[in-house]
Amino acid sequence: MNRLKFELPKIHDPEHRALRHGGRTAVVMCTGFFIGHFALHNNQLAVLASFTGAALLGLADFTGDRPHRMLATAITAVVGVPLVILGTAVSLHTAAATISMFIVALVIAFGAVFSGYFAAGANAAIVFFVVAVGIPDPTSTIPSRLWGLALGGALSIVASGWLWPTRAVASSLKALAVVYGELADAVETLAAGGLVNGPDQRNMFERSVLNAELAVASSAWRPGGLTRAHKSRMYLLHGARRIATLVQQMQPIAPGTPAAYQSSRQSMLKVQATTLRDCARALGTNCAVRPDIAAAEAAKIAFDVRAADALQVRIAAGSHQSDIDQQVANLLTTLELARATVLAALHTGVIFGLRPERDATLPNSVLATSLTVGVPSVRKWLRRARRNLTFRSVHLQNSLRLATSLALARAAVGIFDLKHGFWVLFATLVVVKTSAAGTRKTALGAAVGTAIGFGISTGLIAVFGVHIGLYCILLPFVAFAAFYLPGAVSFLLGQAFFTMVVVFLFNILDPTGWTVGLLRFEDVAIGAAIGLVVGAIMWPRGAASELAKAIADLIDSGNDVAASLVRSLLRGDSSIEDVSKHCFPATVAAATAEDVFSQYLTEMHVPPAPVLAWSTLMGTAHQLWYGAVVIGGLHISAVDEDRVLHTAIATQTDVMQYDYQKLATSLREGAQFSIDPPPGPSGPASQGHPETTFRLLEIQAWVQGILANLDGIDSSLRAAISPDPVPASR
Repeated sequence: MNRLKFELPKIHDPEHRALRHGGRTAVVMCTGFFIGHFALHNNQLAVLASFTGAALLGLADFTGDRPHRMLATAITAVVGVPLVILGTAVSLHTAAATISMFIVALVIAFGAVFSGYFAAGANAAIVFFVVAVGIPDPTSTIPSRLWGLALGGALSIVASGWLWPTRAVASSLKALAVVYGELADAVETLAAGGLVNGPDQRNMFERSVLNAELAVASSAWRPGGLTRAHKSRMYLLHGARRIATLVQQMQPIAPGTPAAYQSSRQSMLKVQATTLRDCARALGTNCAVRPDIAAAEAAKIAFDVRAADALQVRIAAGSHQSDIDQQVANLLTTLELARATVLAALHTGVIFGLRPERDATLPNSVLATSLTVGVPSVRKWLRRARRNLTFRSVHLQNSLRLATSLALARAAVGIFDLKHGFWVLFATLVVVKTSAAGTRKTALGAAVGTAIGFGISTGLIAVFGVHIGLYCILLPFVAFAAFYLPGAVSFLLGQAFFTMVVVFLFNILDPTGWTVGLLRFEDVAIGAAIGLVVGAIMWPRGAASELAKAIADLIDSGNDVAASLVRSLLRGDSSIEDVSKHCFPATVAAATAEDVFSQYLTEMHVPPAPVLAWSTLMGTAHQLWYGAVVIGGLHISAVDEDRVLHTAIATQTDVMQYDYQKLATSLREGAQFSIDPPPGPSGPASQGHPETTFRLLEIQAWVQGILANLDGIDSSLRAAISPDPVPASR
């Protein structure tokens, strides 16, 4: 006879993040409440102080260094002042409260487009309005409510600075450090003459990159400062995946290769390995070591010159064409590895507040500037806002979904004259997620958890009665559990203990017994129902519905950049200015795709398999414009003797453009993808103009490499657009 086994829920709390979060929030909530109720004898002040702590520390939980955390907390608290005043002023009028709730939620939620701190503080700011508009009271209560906001805000600022700060960003940086440490080991192996293309290495890279992606996802809307640090973490992820691919493609040096070339290659790889090692150390030690970008760039340029000279000699000597093609392909892979290392060093610097210096003579600087340096903040914010004022924007979709849900919840409060209406609004705010699947999961957890909490609190009341002293003793513990358990164990248990917080808190204010728990359950059920209906109607797939389109747009933009720059090179009229001009649409598309991908990573129902597939597709899209920008910095003269090679490259470019257009179309339509074998290399290289021929062969090898990236991409496409039903693991 089989025995039923009962297993306790597993605790998953890396670096005690949830423990810090729960402890910090409980201390501030209870301290603010006790001061307001027992010391100042003002219940309005007590409630606002308590929920201000819950909002600023339980929901916002800003990260970064201490000054940034404290500043962001203070600014969010100040934003709460007009919200509390407005919410109280309209709280007695259902129509005005409903309309105001929609507008306030829409504006604040849409503010997430401006920066990570706007996104992190959005729900906290909305809570201020929810509490004010959900507890109908006359305007005479505004002073008490503002004093409560001030008390809770002051306690939160102090706690955010010194009380167990969250280290989500530090965890993501450590995960990236592991990846770049492994890549440094691989490049050192290549420098010593070895190979890195076995299944063990491939599995190791896949595993470590996936771990880094999940770690970065946990801090997706928590950047370490008002910079482009979060974007740089995303680019480091894609760069790591590309470097892992490149090191596995590296081939040993062919016999008979000049010793000077071999020595130069070995020296260059050693410098790149050192640079990657420094990136890993900087990420793992919070920038105790800064990568030497100049040394990595200088080593790459020196190797490029040495390799170009060696190949020009072979071309002029009439070496066999297949040997020349192979050496050019190996050279291009090595140079791309070096360029990726330089970009990794640049992004590592950006994470720690360094801004790269632009040298207009270097093609790499165009790419680095496009990726890391933005326009002044106001212009950047306005441009991002305009770009997201479309129904395809996940930011606008999320904002409209949340605003609609909260407005309907406030309307229900007024129509049905619900006693504790702000609980309906608060439940709706907690339940509504960025997809219908996520909303269903949280709605079920909220309903079941609230029922459990109601049952436990009712049992305590039945045994001990309305014992205020006991509730005061238990309140810090249940408040801690309410904010610790969702991050470490389950959302359901967190809701159970949050219900107990509500029962204890309001029985301390106005002893009414178990009926408070019943009202809480009813209100949560109403809020969850509203969230479910709206989530099922308004963009139910969340970011997943737009991710394919965003990556398809990036592929189209990168495809246009690549094709136009190659054709400009073949005409002999390319320049750095042309590269910058061609690059701009791709950078805009890349920013949009990264936004959607970041949102996709934060959706808790996403299983790992599609994440890997989407990451591969994102990396493939980036490779088009990354490489094209660097290739576009070359200078080619139109030479009649190389007309055959010109024609071959032009043909291959047409094929590249057509195949990537097909990939973009397949992504948009969710269709299968297949390509014909790419055309092979052209005839023999011209011996009369070895320098020009070498550069043309380099362009040709790059185009062929871009075409080779499509080999096997169909499996990633299938996994992304038609993922197998995998149970959620997060």
